[in-house]
Amino acid sequence: MLLVMLSGSVGCRNSTTAPSMFPPFTTRNVPLPAPVPWSNIPTYTEQTYEIHAKVGEEFAIGMFATMQINFGESNDQSFINEEDDQMVPYQHSSLNMYGTEWFMFKAIKKGVTEIYFNYPIEYTKVFKISIN
Repeated sequence: MLLVMLSGSVGCRNSTTAPSMFPPFTTRNVPLPAPVPWSNIPTYTEQTYEIHAKVGEEFAIGMFATMQINFGESNDQSFINEEDDQMVPYQHSSLNMYGTEWFMFKAIKKGVTEIYFNYPIEYTKVFKISIN
């Protein structure tokens, strides 16, 4: 049996680059997210496609993940800054190998951009971010 492992994150793309080999707007049927590690910021999950933020505003995105493998994340850092990334495990015993990987971002410039998440090989998720 041959096993091939790919690593790294999906690079930022713009409208002039070739499309990804994965469908960009995919969702999975996953449990509700584990608790958010930060308070008083808007939160989104992988069922979200578009996020609206204001310059200077922080927001968080939660992605369902196993505790052993983290998501790769990529964004245009001229529009969005990743402030923090924390894995929060589920407390229920049937989900003890899983958690929510929370990413906190800060909008830093007006415009439209995207955030790409990839989970090794099988899953890619794109969020459209509109910043006012």
